[in-house]
Amino acid sequence: MQIEVLGVSTENKGKYRQAKIDFKNLESGRVDGKTLMSFSYKDVFKTLTEAKPGDQFDVKPVKNDKGFWDWTEATPAGKNIGENRSEGFKKAVTQGRDFETSEERAKKQVYIVRQSSISAAIDLVKVNSFEGPVTEADVIKSAKVFEEYVFGIDSVSPVGEAEVT
Repeated sequence: MQIEVLGVSTENKGKYRQAKIDFKNLESGRVDGKTLMSFSYKDVFKTLTEAKPGDQFDVKPVKNDKGFWDWTEATPAGKNIGENRSEGFKKAVTQGRDFETSEERAKKQVYIVRQSSISAAIDLVKVNSFEGPVTEADVIKSAKVFEEYVFGIDSVSPVGEAEVT
């Protein structure tokens, strides 16, 4: 993965140092951040903490045993490209750090539940033998039952099962 460093900040944590690398993924154009620890991949830590805004690197991401991505290699690929990187850094970080609000996350969760409820309703139609064609309205009605069950709305109780509290 090729990155351009936008900024580097380090913090002394006593027995080790922690670095926050703000970068732009040059392949996707996405601005992101990566936290590195001085005790893990020491050469990568040293290389990237000495980087200046605009420096470019080829980094090798490898998924560790815990499922997180570690950067195991960082090879310089260019230095201080472009003019006045501090302005670009400020703009990129503020644009790239727009996190979802709690309302947006809740809304997204509803969409996810609805989507999975529709899939469950379609699966229900497949396993049951219905007479005649099944309409979209039939599937949506069945999906609504699943959705209400997931969200704990008391008006529904799955057939053949006691109400769960």
